[in-house]
Amino acid sequence: MGKNFSIKEKVKSILEEKLQKEVILEIPKKRELGDFATPLAFALAKELRKSPIKIAEDLVNELNTISEFEKVEAVRGFINIYITDNFINQEIDLALKSGLNFGSAENNEKILIEFVSANPTGPLHIGHLRGAIYGDGLVRLGRKLGYKIDTEYYINDAGRQIYLLGVSLQYAGLKYILNREIKEPEEYYRGEYIIDLAKEAYQYFQNPNCFDDENLEKLANEMFSNNSLGVLYSYFNFNNLEIIKGVKILTAIYNGTQHSFNFKSGHTVITDLPE
Repeated sequence: MGKNFSIKEKVKSILEEKLQKEVILEIPKKRELGDFATPLAFALAKELRKSPIKIAEDLVNELNTISEFEKVEAVRGFINIYITDNFINQEIDLALKSGLNFGSAENNEKILIEFVSANPTGPLHIGHLRGAIYGDGLVRLGRKLGYKIDTEYYINDAGRQIYLLGVSLQYAGLKYILNREIKEPEEYYRGEYIIDLAKEAYQYFQNPNCFDDENLEKLANEMFSNNSLGVLYSYFNFNNLEIIKGVKILTAIYNGTQHSFNFKSGHTVITDLPE
C-alpha cells in the first residue's frame, strides 16, 4: 500500500518507530474498543518473561505520549488505540489534495478476472447488467491498488451449448409452428424466447425443412449469429468489434465505463480491446 494514503500503515509505522518492534495491527470488531488494536504484548511475553497483561499496561504508558493518539488502553493483554480527530482530518486533507492519485499503489501480482460472460444461447437480463457493473468496479479498484489485471469475456459458442440451441429451436418449431406431434427432448432450453426465435428461423429460412435433423447445425448457427441472443458475437478483428442487437444495453454500460475485454470464443482469445 502507498505509505501516504493508509491510516493503518501510518499508525503501524508510528508504533514500530516508537517501540522498535515489528507490530501487528488489527481493527477491533467493536467500535468501542478503539480504532486499532495490537496483540504485541502476547508476542513479547516469552522474551520479557512477563504476563501479556503487565506488558500491555507498561506499553500503554509509553504510547500515550504519542500526539496522533487520543488515548491508548490495555484490555486483557491487548493494546487498544484511539486516534485523534486532528490526525484523521490531516489524512482527509491529504486525500483531497492528492486527487485522482489518492489510494494508488504498486503491486506486481497478476490477476485474470472473467465477468458477465452471458449465456450465449439465452436473452440478456438484469443479472448480466449487475455483473457488468460489479465486475468493472472490481477491476478498477484492483488496478487502483496496483494489481496487473486482465479482463475476459468468455463466449461459450462451441459444442454442447449450440447443439442444445438447435434441439430447442427444432422442438419449438415443430411443435408450435408446424403443429406436429413430437417427443419432448430430455434436455433443451425453455422459455418464450425460444418460440420467438423459432418463428424468426421459419421466416428467415422460408422452409419448414429448416427444423429437420440434417439442418440442426445450420439452424442453430444461423440463428445464433444473426439474432438477439445475449452474446457479443457476429465477427471480430483487431480493429473493430461488431455486436448483435441483443447486447445494446450492455454495450451502453461498457461504453459508459470505457471497459475493455479479452474476448474468448470457445477456447481461443480473439482480441484485446484498447482502453
